[in-house]
Amino acid sequence: AAAGCARRASASGAPKDSDGELVYSYFSQEWVMKPKQEGPDMLSRLSELLPWSDGEQEALKLISAQDPNWRTSPFGPSDEPGLRRNFRAVVAASGGEDAALSALRRNPAIMLFGERQVRRA
Repeated sequence: AAAGCARRASASGAPKDSDGELVYSYFSQEWVMKPKQEGPDMLSRLSELLPWSDGEQEALKLISAQDPNWRTSPFGPSDEPGLRRNFRAVVAASGGEDAALSALRRNPAIMLFGERQVRRA
């Protein structure tokens, strides 16, 4: 299946980059060049020191409205910093906070995936 995806990607005329990997983003619904990176994302770690953005606060409101007991669920994040990290991963995968909030409204279950799973999506 992966070979079929790679063939379709190269057939679409998408640029090839030796430092990256061409992947289909199900969040943004388009092909994107993803850098090959396995280590922690330092910018996301530094962002934890900043105040919550409006989009992050909206994501917290959406999740809390849908499931007030989300912190005790065995699935997904169990605290606000974990929710924020997951949301930031969705933001990175979808191309911005507005797109991430739109995806979250369509399918709140995206917050159940781990941060690393979403970043690899």
